Amino acid sequence: MRAKQRGIGVLGGLCLIVGIVVVAVLAMKIVPAYIEYFTVKKIVADLAQSELTSPKEIRDAFRQRASVEYFDGISPNNLVVDRDGIRFAYEKRIPLFANLTLVIDFEGASERQ
Repeated sequence: MRAKQRGIGVLGGLCLIVGIVVVAVLAMKIVPAYIEYFTVKKIVADLAQSELTSPKEIRDAFRQRASVEYFDGISPNNLVVDRDGIRFAYEKRIPLFANLTLVIDFEGASERQ
């Protein structure tokens, strides 16, 4: 009686390892952009609920918080401040491999009290 083969072959294992490495590299490059986005979203929500009224005060406070949180994907000039709330939109370019770049458009808004 012949025994049935079980498990994964060398070529299958190599393909599996390459796939896992590619997914891990993509995750390591993309996750920080989303962490930065959620940080910006939290800062904008905090500023919308604050007592600051003028757009200049809000942009200055955003600049201070951005320097503390250390991110550079968005500048205070990307904030649109009006009496209804604060909106923002920015683009993040992430170089992946060789000349392949991933572009992610982030946007968000927060209503004022």
